[in-house]
Amino acid sequence: MAAVAWGQPPGGPLPLGPIPLGGPFGWPNPFGGVMLLAMPEVQQELQITEAQRPQLEKVLQGYQDRMQQIFETIDFQAFGELSEQERVARFEQVRQQQDRATQQAFTAVDGILDERQRQRFEQLRVQQE
Repeated sequence: MAAVAWGQPPGGPLPLGPIPLGGPFGWPNPFGGVMLLAMPEVQQELQITEAQRPQLEKVLQGYQDRMQQIFETIDFQAFGELSEQERVARFEQVRQQQDRATQQAFTAVDGILDERQRQRFEQLRVQQE
């Protein structure tokens, strides 16, 4: 029992909940946004149909693949050699690519969900943030 207490930060375990400011380094939260649709609970809440499920899976897989491609373009070792201004510019470039990929995914999802599902999905997204 002592090992468990020793391995936790002072004051006990960190509270559960959304990651502040997205994911690490300001990246989008990988468990939020469009990826909420990958959760069975969210699909059930939205009453996703059998016809919609493969369409959503295709969008989500494409989104994950694109985000991975973007992340793989980052040469973290080279960041140490860049000036602060160059690092900020490079991170901004990556963030813009991520924003475009996210917007494309949301546009695709909007074409799959019906109006009731879109409204409820937006409510769930706001709650998650």
